[in-house]
Amino acid sequence: MILFIDSEPASGRKEAVRDRIDAARTRLTYRLEDLLDHPVHLARYSHLTAELFNQIEVEAAFISGNTVAPSEYGAEADLLFGLLRDAPFPIFGFCGGHQLIALAHGIAPTPITMDGEPVVERGYLPVNPVENHSLLEAMGSDPIVRHYHSWEVPVLPPGFTNLASTDMCEIQMMVDERSKVVGTQFHPEYWTEDHPAGRSLISEFLSWAGVAVNGPTVDV
Repeated sequence: MILFIDSEPASGRKEAVRDRIDAARTRLTYRLEDLLDHPVHLARYSHLTAELFNQIEVEAAFISGNTVAPSEYGAEADLLFGLLRDAPFPIFGFCGGHQLIALAHGIAPTPITMDGEPVVERGYLPVNPVENHSLLEAMGSDPIVRHYHSWEVPVLPPGFTNLASTDMCEIQMMVDERSKVVGTQFHPEYWTEDHPAGRSLISEFLSWAGVAVNGPTVDV
């Protein structure tokens, strides 16, 4: 089974946005299931246990984005950070999940700034490949993906390689070939029919990581 980990802490689930966040996580769970034609189990990061991993026989995990600063995570995230460090199965972190992978390896994310002022990178925009890799090839030439982030990973964690960048954010896609861990600062999970690169990337990730799934059977 594929595990989709909701990385939003309690401090990000304020009443005004809680329903929207929960609806988005549920929608993305079904979206991943439809794309991969494979069961996907949604779990909050604070509810992870070793027993859960064994019970559902996790083959790979995706880590959601989040809406808070990295400093919002406390002791309840210890198991998540241990999981991201040890990677007992392939892992793919989206945006905030990408930042949590770095944080688990001792690299603190930082706000994105231009001319000393904080900025947000947002919209469907291109990313620029900086290395040759099958994950990038799957996205096609001149891939356009969804961006919505105000934080970035400033330097690579040990063992990771940067595959893509933008003018605003240098580390847009980092990969650890040994442990099969991928993080993207952008949001591949929000692909569209006009911009399908993220869909292709997610499918290729499991193939690259050696996880056998049936592949897409419906129009997502």
